[in-house]
Amino acid sequence: MSRSFKIDRKYVPMLATICLFVVGYVFGAIQYPGMARPQTFFNLFIDNAFLLIASTGLTLVILSGGIDLSVGAVIALTSVAAAYLMEHTGLSSLIVIPLMLLMGAAFGALMGG
Repeated sequence: MSRSFKIDRKYVPMLATICLFVVGYVFGAIQYPGMARPQTFFNLFIDNAFLLIASTGLTLVILSGGIDLSVGAVIALTSVAAAYLMEHTGLSSLIVIPLMLLMGAAFGALMGG
């Protein structure tokens, strides 16, 4: 009895991403011994959490047939605005973060509508 293993086409992009991540991680661990530590592995996700969140949202947009290239620009603008407000005006992050969420939502509504 012979069984063939077939991968559904909808999983190919995810599997390719996982394979590339594993290859990159193994290559990094070979080149830099400290890369093999578990904390370094977790830091990859901690340091890039905003990219994971943005890419998850964009995946939904693309799957619905749309495309939105402005997300990176809005992230950059709100990041710079947040840094400016906290550094030069002394506003607390408790005030700045909600302001930046509102700013991002406003830009999204203006550009998406």
